Amino acid sequence: MAKMFVSNSALTAIFWRKMRTYPECSHGFPIAIVPDSRSGWKALTAPYVVRPSPRCAKRVEEAQNELRKIYGLKGR
Repeated sequence: MAKMFVSNSALTAIFWRKMRTYPECSHGFPIAIVPDSRSGWKALTAPYVVRPSPRCAKRVEEAQNELRKIYGLKGR
């Protein structure tokens, strides 16, 4: 399947919709989608979110890996 290329803001919204499906991550937290030279993009979140919620941190990584297969950042 070919990747769909979307803007940073669109990818952030897609990522948030995915994260809200996980009960351990539904409380909301800051996240940024940033370009990455090796994988195209990555999701970053603040350490104060990851430390107290390791299950949510694992979900962020899972969602990132899943969505990378489908979406790329436009303009890369």
